Amino acid sequence: MISNEIVKSYVDSNANFINHNERIFDIIEGDLLDKIKAKLQKIIRSPRAYQNTIELIPPINILRQINNKLSTIYVEPPERSAENSKDQFLIEYYESEADINNVFHEANRFFNSQKVAAIDPFVENGDARLRALSGHQFLVYSDDVVNKTKVTDFIKFIGKVGDEEIFFIYSNDSFSAVNQYGQIKSEYLDGNMGENPFGIIPQTYIKKSRNLLIPKIDSDIYDMSLLLPIMWASINYGINYQAHSVMYGIDVDDKNIEMNPDTFLSFKSDPNSNTKPEIGFMKPQIEIEAVDNHILDLFNAWLESMNIRPGEATGGSASSLSGVALAIKEMDTTLNRKSQISYFKDFEADFWYRQSKVHNYWVDTGRIKNIPKFSEGFKPTIIFPEISVSEDADAVVSREEKKYKSGLTTLKKALEAIHKGLDEKEIDQLILDIKNENTIEIPALNEQGIKENQNLI
Repeated sequence: MISNEIVKSYVDSNANFINHNERIFDIIEGDLLDKIKAKLQKIIRSPRAYQNTIELIPPINILRQINNKLSTIYVEPPERSAENSKDQFLIEYYESEADINNVFHEANRFFNSQKVAAIDPFVENGDARLRALSGHQFLVYSDDVVNKTKVTDFIKFIGKVGDEEIFFIYSNDSFSAVNQYGQIKSEYLDGNMGENPFGIIPQTYIKKSRNLLIPKIDSDIYDMSLLLPIMWASINYGINYQAHSVMYGIDVDDKNIEMNPDTFLSFKSDPNSNTKPEIGFMKPQIEIEAVDNHILDLFNAWLESMNIRPGEATGGSASSLSGVALAIKEMDTTLNRKSQISYFKDFEADFWYRQSKVHNYWVDTGRIKNIPKFSEGFKPTIIFPEISVSEDADAVVSREEKKYKSGLTTLKKALEAIHKGLDEKEIDQLILDIKNENTIEIPALNEQGIKENQNLI
């Protein structure tokens, strides 16, 4: 077990990892604007320009949108089954009473944004409960001389209690509660004399690395989450000033100047000078389209670096804002989600192994009542739904409409692609219904086989 005295130094040595995960947690929970402002303050030296720019920030949370698109493997939960009916009852108990699928969905969000997550079991009002831990709420440690990726200690950050930071430390056979000075806090030991009554670390840990105990952080996730809104703010700043000409004057009495649409300015030349008063205008210019294209190129390259195929309809978008929105809407996360499932299959197996031991201890000690124990050697079968290529419904309609108008498919085939849940009889009936519907026009074939400028349905 990790020494009480070195817990704080170990946590401090991983401060960059912990702080990064806390920043990511804040963003996916919605706290983005303050971070953009802090970044802009480092970039813009002029206080006046900074104040003007922050008023034009579009606080669009790109990371949260991408993370939500990636974290869907528990939207349609896996099928969990056991041979023993008692075990099956307990699986369903955890699905309903402990809300396991929503908890695992949160762990999936942390996994995709921070590369780590953990499940922490506890009892509340006599019921089993689970919570997902973000990567800034815990740390793992290993002193295994053979396998350095094997967790031998789990350090949970309890936070500040008074003036002290409190850490709970779990190993398979021991439990300790210490402050930042390594001093044991006996009030948290609850008479267990430093032993772990579960006989196993109760928390289940998942990491997006097969080679490291603690994955390296992906700094691009945080930086890109701020960079895109900052670049949009810069465009907005440029547009704002491009819309207004800059007036300048030479040898002009500025007391006579009041800029209004209905103002008349009167100037007189100085008879004692060879100069004449002059007023002029400078119109600032910014290559908005070029900057827009650059932002979209950066975004698409970022998606591809995460094994995500951007939506094909991004080219030629009117702006990077609409282009990014379309890319997120239509991006293909199939390969990424398939990779996630390989990790979460192992995660589920490890969770049920640990939780069965924790659960049985709770039953034995009366922490939870009127609930059976898991059978010895319990090992459930976990089957995740097959991941299919995700495609936006509007994109399917648009594609099939183009194919139909080009004579590359039939009306029936197009409708089958659009309405995949309908059988052949239902498709035939739909064709009849469409043809009989007076308010919707069906494309009629002309001499070339198509009728232009008509919708498919």
